[in-house]
Amino acid sequence: MELVKSILAVIGGGATGYITNDYAVKMIFRKYGPLGGMIIDTREQFVESVSELVERDIINNRTIENELSKYEFRRVFYNLISDVLKKYLYKNTDDIDIESFA
Repeated sequence: MELVKSILAVIGGGATGYITNDYAVKMIFRKYGPLGGMIIDTREQFVESVSELVERDIINNRTIENELSKYEFRRVFYNLISDVLKKYLYKNTDDIDIESFA
């Protein structure tokens, strides 16, 4: 019985959240009568603000440099390049020793 109540609570909460979010997004982005949606009325300012936010806080030289310098990224990138060289370049040439580049 407790399991059924828990499942119903999860389904009910999920449905409520979905309906609320769907309604909120529509109210923000669609135009309803003379009042309009918030984003439609200030679209240019919204686009400019989001662009500045992304450039300033999400994707900028500092964040890209941090990601590229991480050991895990460098390891995966090295393995990817080695794989490509071994599978495609080395397979078609007899003179190149890929391991000597490591």
